Amino acid sequence: MGSSPSSPAILIYNFAIMINRLLLLLLFFSVSSLAYVLYEQSLSNQLTDTSKLEARMKALNEELSLLTDKYKSLKSSLPVPIEEQLEQISSKITQLDNAVTDHSDLLKKVDPNGLIMDTETWISEMYENANRSEQNKWSRLESAEVLDRFNRMDQDTVDGIADIYLNEEEGRGSGWIKARALGSIADMEVSNEVKDKMFEDLKGLYNEETGEYGNDWYVDSILRNLENQNFTYTPEQMEIVYELIESHQNPTVANRFAAVVGAEIIE
Repeated sequence: MGSSPSSPAILIYNFAIMINRLLLLLLFFSVSSLAYVLYEQSLSNQLTDTSKLEARMKALNEELSLLTDKYKSLKSSLPVPIEEQLEQISSKITQLDNAVTDHSDLLKKVDPNGLIMDTETWISEMYENANRSEQNKWSRLESAEVLDRFNRMDQDTVDGIADIYLNEEEGRGSGWIKARALGSIADMEVSNEVKDKMFEDLKGLYNEETGEYGNDWYVDSILRNLENQNFTYTPEQMEIVYELIESHQNPTVANRFAAVVGAEIIE
């Protein structure tokens, strides 16, 4: 097996081992020097200056004590050996594996037929599809509706569906796409850009020839968003709402819009 690049922890550990060995070697030489001095004292009758010998022995003892303290300090500062780290990691993996096994066993008891697992897998697929920009917009809207039903919307999904709404060009069927897009994010917070677009389209839904509002589904989607948002309305937007309250053919819808802006309820 090829040797792997040394990690900083291993380099520090190896350096500490090297220092440890050097200190031990110095300790050995110090003890040897002390023994040699004692040996020289016993053999040499010519050494008469005992004060020098005592000074030398004292210095050697101090050096020995210093080296001993350094050795203890170095030993206490050494990093945890790799083998011990691996043992700790192995223990944590075993604990995690046991927890997963317990969870799996519990899930089998609660959901013996795997319906919960299948549903979670399906919801995950819906999430991926709703956030796939290259996917067909009808397919993305269907997936978003599933996420809304199971309360699995997040801000990324809301922003993606809002883009479908904002970028939908006027034409046949565009109102239904917008209605479906707004309906799927009605319970989520939307941007001011979406809010402004809603009022712009709401005004355009009024048919002056018939005196009625068209596309009830789209009007309801706009209304649901306004009911769930804490918007501050501009005077122009308030005017659009008051016009709808006075003109909408369905008193229930008119009353709901009136409640949104705090206007009087129509009898």
